[in-house]
Amino acid sequence: MQLSFKSVIVGAISGIATYFISIYALGYTAALAMPKDFSLALWDSIVVFGLGALLVAFAIHYAALRILRVQSFPSFAAFLVAVIAALGITGLLSTGGNALAAWALGALLASLAVNWQRSNNSCLGSAINS
Repeated sequence: MQLSFKSVIVGAISGIATYFISIYALGYTAALAMPKDFSLALWDSIVVFGLGALLVAFAIHYAALRILRVQSFPSFAAFLVAVIAALGITGLLSTGGNALAAWALGALLASLAVNWQRSNNSCLGSAINS
């Protein structure tokens, strides 16, 4: 039970940290100059929200999961609740769908990467010890 509570706290903190750090990252990536004949929607998806939101969420959530060794699912759920609550409190929930999707995808990829690494390490450890 204690591990799940720790997982929820870590997920919520990583979600809030992602929200505040992404504000600056989204500003910097939105200020990058788009090439002349590039699609605006594709530029926003890859550069602005890919680098400014998805990559930030992946890095923060991945580091939190790896350093603090918590469960992925409760932490991911708490991450989502935290970023939705942060958007709701600031009044940006109706316009922050792109950022929310990028944060959710980044945190999901981080959770999957940590689970994949943990499963590989446990199999490798048992094979070496045999």
